Amino acid sequence: MKIPWAALVFAIALLVPYFWLSGGALYLPDDAVNSLAFGASQWTGAFTHMFFHVGLNHLLGNLIPLVLFAVVLEEALAWFNVVFIFVASGFFASVLFSFLNPGAVIIGSSAGVSGLMAAATMVKPKKALPLLIALPLLVMFVVFPVSNIFVQWQLDSKNAQISSMEQEVTTLVSQNRTDEAAQVTEQMKHVEDSYEREYGGWQRESSTPTDFLVHAFGALFGAGFIAFFRRDALQEGYYEFQDLGRQFREKLDEIRHR
Repeated sequence: MKIPWAALVFAIALLVPYFWLSGGALYLPDDAVNSLAFGASQWTGAFTHMFFHVGLNHLLGNLIPLVLFAVVLEEALAWFNVVFIFVASGFFASVLFSFLNPGAVIIGSSAGVSGLMAAATMVKPKKALPLLIALPLLVMFVVFPVSNIFVQWQLDSKNAQISSMEQEVTTLVSQNRTDEAAQVTEQMKHVEDSYEREYGGWQRESSTPTDFLVHAFGALFGAGFIAFFRRDALQEGYYEFQDLGRQFREKLDEIRHR
């Protein structure tokens, strides 16, 4: 079985920096998100913006299709071609979008993911088309609800922990155990900081808009790479489309004659 190197690279490139920079929390600090984003007036994020996200749902909503479409695409292309399509689609789509929208900033890998989706659909339609239908349903009705439940549980747990610590501090102070009370207060501050970051990140994510145009640009660059540089793989995809069309017509004929 072929190892999907590109998918592994993408998973590591998105997960490790995100949770390292967040300190293991579910959300990045606001200043980190702002510094990693990309815009017409902020070119320092030209590549970093593709590997970070505003929140957990944003991360999962891109990571899952990124990995799956990378696996499909790597059946037809070398792993470094898959990586190139992702990076080039994400970069050029974001540059073009920022040129047309100079006041906007971008963060997330969705443009690169769109490039992979378009490329995979062109060279492996039998596998890519079902994914295009099933993945949005999976993400919207399974992944996001489970993620939201987990985040809410985390927030409730930390809120309960803070309340318990407050009571403990009150008890320790009443017993004149000031040193122990100071230690618990310091621990409580860390929990409060974590709660504020995660609650603020959750609110930030829910209010962050998405834009269809940057996704369309990413898909265009992914399709362009296949059309201009991998016509051999495009030809194989064309044969698959023909076979799908034949199967569809046969199914229609079968339904009509029932």
